[in-house]
Amino acid sequence: MKNNEEVNNSPNKKQPTISEMKEFYEKNKKRLEKFDKSMDALKRLRNENKNTKLRTINNYSKESVKTYIKNVSSNEANLRNLSRYLFYRSEIYYRLCKYYANQIDTSIHSVIPNYSLVEDNDKDSILQSYEATLNVLDDMHIQYEVFKSAVVNMREDVFYACSYYTEGEGMFWLPLDADYCKINGVFTDGSYSFAMDMSYFRKNADLLEYYGEPFTSLYKAYESSGDKYQQMPEEYAVCTKFRSEDWETVVPPFTPIFLSLIDLMDMADYQAVQEAANIYKLVWLEMKTMGNDEPDNWSVDPEIMIEYFNKMINDAIPDYISAAIVPGELHEISFPDSGADSDVTKVEKATKEILNSAGGAQILNLNSASNSTAFKYGVAADTEFIMSPIISQIEAIIN
Repeated sequence: MKNNEEVNNSPNKKQPTISEMKEFYEKNKKRLEKFDKSMDALKRLRNENKNTKLRTINNYSKESVKTYIKNVSSNEANLRNLSRYLFYRSEIYYRLCKYYANQIDTSIHSVIPNYSLVEDNDKDSILQSYEATLNVLDDMHIQYEVFKSAVVNMREDVFYACSYYTEGEGMFWLPLDADYCKINGVFTDGSYSFAMDMSYFRKNADLLEYYGEPFTSLYKAYESSGDKYQQMPEEYAVCTKFRSEDWETVVPPFTPIFLSLIDLMDMADYQAVQEAANIYKLVWLEMKTMGNDEPDNWSVDPEIMIEYFNKMINDAIPDYISAAIVPGELHEISFPDSGADSDVTKVEKATKEILNSAGGAQILNLNSASNSTAFKYGVAADTEFIMSPIISQIEAIIN
């Protein structure tokens, strides 16, 4: 991480401070995180040829999702967008990602002064260095930045960012578009190195002007050499990966349960439609005739009937009851409960199965807790195991 004061000495535009970067990011968060693209991600998965009157239900092509899962290497962007969609659409998936991201606690620091075991040490110098390190750590606000990155790790596998640091204001990790970033190796400290496609700024020139270094220098290198992918300098690079055993393959951690999550959303949507139908009623008024062969010989003047019927509709009928006028008597039709309780049970069971298959996150469904002691230690073991690959990477980056 490079102090802004160093960069501000260059002839380039003044480097934004951390406060300015945070404010800019929050104002442009949806754009930078491609929120709209994520919301449209499943359009290609919907079966447009399947006709349905249940407009609230999405008809997914499960075969497309299965193809993504079978060919993960060639569907990195598709799986990432699908994961983003589920993150915003599925409460269970959102809670899963946030639950595991919260397992990382950076409040405990191990700071060891640089001293020699065989030579004389300058006590004052060591103490000054030690204090300066502690002050920088307090400045960094590590927990917030790590939590932000861990959420993305759980959702997308890899988190890419550029690190900014301003003395007195702290540290800020600016998330970068994963569609334009690629891991290309490992630094000597064990953290990942990555390159970014600078053509991204052809469509986002305003961002290039605001971000400052190192992007302005990298973009100039791209223009002069023609090489789109430029190496992110180590002092700026932040890259963490959940599936750390294979840095060339990027797959969201919860990909195996994507189909189950989609099934659960469909099940919940159908249940909502059924519950709405249970209270629905249709009331109609039949217009009687005098019983002779003349079709328009009404027993009540239609104009008077319609006037009073409309008054009843406007003043007496709730929103969930429809009304109509037909020749004949007054009747009603309703849609009785057809297994709604059973549908609720199915949703609860499916939710429990998804959480149980996601490791220690069964704690999110406390109804599944039977043996409290075994449950407690099982959850602890699962959560410690699942986040361990990221913790060592965070240590390397902060160091």
